[in-house]
Parts: sequence; structure tokens; C-alpha cells
Amino acid sequence: MGRRTNNLYSDILWQPSPPRVDFPPIISPPNAAEIIASLPPMDFKNPSSANDADADAHNAAVLAVRGIQTTATGIDLYVLAGRALNNSPIGITPKTPFTPFYFFFYGSLQIPEVINCVCALPEDSLVLRTDASLKGWKVRMWGAFPALVPACEDDDPVKGVAWLCEHPEQVARLCEYETDAYRMAYCSVTLPREDGEGDEVVEDMRTFVSTLEPDQLAPGEFDRDAYMKRTGWGP
Repeated sequence: MGRRTNNLYSDILWQPSPPRVDFPPIISPPNAAEIIASLPPMDFKNPSSANDADADAHNAAVLAVRGIQTTATGIDLYVLAGRALNNSPIGITPKTPFTPFYFFFYGSLQIPEVINCVCALPEDSLVLRTDASLKGWKVRMWGAFPALVPACEDDDPVKGVAWLCEHPEQVARLCEYETDAYRMAYCSVTLPREDGEGDEVVEDMRTFVSTLEPDQLAPGEFDRDAYMKRTGWGP
């Protein structure tokens, strides 16, 4: 069965799963648990006192991966982190600035019409950097949708596109689209240089990786053309 949800994007989220294809099993690296444990937090932490440095660092990390810096501490920071995780608006002020960053997309969000719909972009404003590749993660399939899990050293890079996110509201909309089956993670991505002179590695990009249990995922690969045809996003 495909992915189904009752949220804002249900018309583009639910689609039938593709035909099952036999792929060789995917082997996880021995440090997979450490990689997952090092990712930005998926929850917000209630400070135990007015000067709870651990809680402040935890909650600041929730905001930082979403491009938001803040001078807030304690309960104020806790509230901001909670709003971010609930995909609620966060007022951007001089004390809570947003810094644009690149996303790496490797599934349905490679399709311009999908990004435009999810992020409510102005017409003809979308600029994608193609031929992006990501090492350290590999694709497994959740129904019709790809999900990243930690890769072994000799696994092939994941191919995708890069997109510059310039507003915090876009981050919230993307997180809502991805659902709690995914979480944000930092990544380093190789891209062709914009001047055409070779490649460059862009650090601190963000992508969405799987939160699902291994038995919820299957070996496979995302077929963009077949997905577009099946969902009506392409010819």
C-alpha cells in the first residue's frame, strides 16, 4: 500500500506502491546506530532549571538544523523548539534570524511541480542544482517513497538535486510533507560548480532521512520517471 495521510498535501502524498522488484539485501554499516544517535534531536527538552545548559543546547540544535539561530534560553528557547517541531510559525526577528541553506532532495521532491506545490513558491521562481550526489547514506523504499539510511563505505552515492531554502515557512511545509517517517539531517553534497569548472562539496546542507524501523523498509530504488507518470506529475 502507498503512503496515506490526512494533512494538507494528501492529494500528492498518497499513491499506489510500485511493482515489487527483487534487489540484493542492503547491509548496514557497523556504526549505523552511532550515526543515527548523532543526528539533530526530534524532540524538545524541558529545562530543569533556569540555567539548564544541556536543555538549552538540545533545544538550540532543534532550531539550528532548521536554519534558525536565537539568543533565547530556558523556557523561551523550549517554546521555540516546540513550535519548530510542530511546524508552527516562528517569528523571525533580529534575536531569531533565519539563515538560508541548501536541501538535498532524492525522491519526489526532485520534481519541480512537487516542490512548487509543497512550498507554495511563486511561479517561475524555482532554481534547482542538478547532478547532486550524497555519500554516507543509501536508499531504501517505503512503499513508493525512498528513504535514506546509513550506508557502508563502498556504497554508491545517492543522486538528487539541491535547492536553496530561503524562508523558515518553507522548512515547516517540507517537514509536514515528509511526515514523522523522516527527520532532518545535516549532510555534505557534491555539486557541479556553478561556473562549470569541476565539482564542489557543499557542507551543512540538509536532507530528510528515515525514522522507520528496518522491517518497514525494503531494498529498491526510486524511479523518478515512473513516479511522475504514475502520479500525473509528468507525461
